[in-house]
This record gives sequence, structure tokens and C-alpha cells, in this order.
Amino acid sequence: ISGYYGGSNPNRVIRTNYDDNYYVFNAYADYNNTFASKHNVSFLVGFNQENASYAFAQAERRNLIINSIPSINLASGDRFAYDGINEYAIRGAFSRINYSYDDRYLIEFNGRYDGTSKFVKRDRFAFFPSVSVGWRLDNEGFFGNLKNTFNQLKLRGSIGSLGNQNVPG
Repeated sequence: ISGYYGGSNPNRVIRTNYDDNYYVFNAYADYNNTFASKHNVSFLVGFNQENASYAFAQAERRNLIINSIPSINLASGDRFAYDGINEYAIRGAFSRINYSYDDRYLIEFNGRYDGTSKFVKRDRFAFFPSVSVGWRLDNEGFFGNLKNTFNQLKLRGSIGSLGNQNVPG
């Protein structure tokens, strides 16, 4: 990326180079089983890893000799250089357990164990649990003729916690 700033005083040219790399690995497995015709259980476990690096270099030179050719070498003024780099990695394991009785009464447990390189070692990893319960009203006998109006009606409540690594450096 380059820029020519002919209207500035002094005129100048800026060249910037970015190098972004982002690598992700995700793996998970799940299992589902119905037994005694009314009990449904499912499990999910997984792993996630992400690595990111961002680097940039910028060069600037003022006092262009020829305004129509914005080149660092075709300027006579001071030279300036800037650069920066940012890297981070995250790693986490997660799981989910679902249970349903007669496709009416539902419960779900979730857990994540996440870590980020953005925090110091003693605060790098934490566990984030959650739980939810639900009730499928549309599968109850009293729902009756309302099935023609609603194809599914569920009450659900949940509580849990999540982590946040999006904080200033």
C-alpha cells in the first residue's frame, strides 16, 4: 500500500507493507443415543487452537523531486521508518451434554476451558460453565389444537459465563 500526499507541505510518499497470518485448528466429536424410547442423550467434546500474527513496516520520505512519480528514491527529504508486530494465541476445550425426556423436558450442560496468550500465565486459563433447562409445551397433551397455529413452543432459561480476551494490550 502506498500513498502520495502532494497537497501536503512538504509533499511526501509513504509505502506500507502488511503481513497477516492466521491459523486455526478445530476438532470435535459427538454422540447421540435414544434409549427406552423416551430418553435422548447427546455428548459433544472438542478442541480449538488459533494463532495470529500481524506485522507491518512503513517507510516515508518527504520532498518529492517529481510529484507525478511517488517513489521513496525520488525524494530528497528526511526518511522515516515505522514498524510493529502483534501476536497472540488461544486454546480451548469444550463440551456439551444434552438430555431430553420424551422430547418435552430438556436440560443442557456446557463447559469451556479457554486460555489466551494475552494474559499473564497465572490468569491465562479459566473454566466457563453454563446450564439451561427447557420445556416443550407443544409436546404436552393440553396443547391440543394450538399445534395448528404453532409448530413449536418452548420455554427455556439459562445461566452461565463467558470469557473475554478483547482487552487493550
